[in-house]
Amino acid sequence: MTVKKVDAIIQARMGASRLPGKVLLDINGQTLLEHVIDKLKKSRYIDRIIVATTTDILDDELVKYCEQKNMLCYRGDVNNVLDRFIKAGEQFQCDKIIRVCADNPFIDTRLIDEQLKVFVDDESLEYCTYATADDMPVMLKPLGVFVEAVTMKALRRVAAQADDPKYFEHVTMFIYQHPEFFKIKLMPLDSEINSNYRFTVDYPEDIAFCAAVMKATNDYSFESLIKLMENNGGLREKNLSFSRAHEKKY
Repeated sequence: MTVKKVDAIIQARMGASRLPGKVLLDINGQTLLEHVIDKLKKSRYIDRIIVATTTDILDDELVKYCEQKNMLCYRGDVNNVLDRFIKAGEQFQCDKIIRVCADNPFIDTRLIDEQLKVFVDDESLEYCTYATADDMPVMLKPLGVFVEAVTMKALRRVAAQADDPKYFEHVTMFIYQHPEFFKIKLMPLDSEINSNYRFTVDYPEDIAFCAAVMKATNDYSFESLIKLMENNGGLREKNLSFSRAHEKKY
C-alpha cells in the first residue's frame, strides 16, 4: 500500500535575538539543524525537507550550509513568517506540509508519524497537532518535540483573512484561535505529562541542557525524555526552573 506523504518545511534563521546563529551551533558533534533533519528523515510520511529562511544577509551562511548539504532551501520575507511558508510551499509545489521549528532537536518521529497518519487519512483535515489535557496546542508550551500539520490551502486562507501582525509572525495561530473556520484535529497527550518541560533551544543554557540530555541517553523519544526527567532530579529541577523563568509568550 502506497503511503501518502507530506513535505516538511523547517523555519530557520541565523538572526535569533536571544541566541544568534543557534541553528548552526554544535550540540554533541552535530549542528542543531542537523539534529532536526535527522529526525525528519526517519519519518514514513515525509517526502521532501525544505529549509525556509530569510533574505537577510545573516542567512547567507545558512543558505551556503544548505547548499553544501544538498538541502532544498527557500529565502523569503524577514518578518512575515506566514508569507515565507506560503511562498516556500508554492515554489516547491507543496500541498500538505508539516511546520517544523529548527530549534527543536528532540522532535519525536514516532509521534510525528502517528499525527501524519491521522492527517493524511482524513482528506478533510486542514490542521493537526497534539494538545495538552485542556486542549491547548502544544506549540504554546515549551516542550519542543512536536510539529504542526497543515494544508497550504489553509495557510493561504489565513493570509487572506488575518489582519493582526501576530498572525504573520506565528504561522498557525489564526487557525487554532479560529477553529470555526477550519477543520482541526487536536490529538491528546497523556494528562499526567508535565507540559512545562522544556526541550527547545532559545538560550545558551538550552544548548548546555540538550547536550547533557544527549550524554545521559541514546533514546530521544518523548517517552524516554519524560522518564529521564522523572528519574533524574537534578536535570528535572534545572529544566523546570529554567522553563518557569523563561515562560513562552505570544
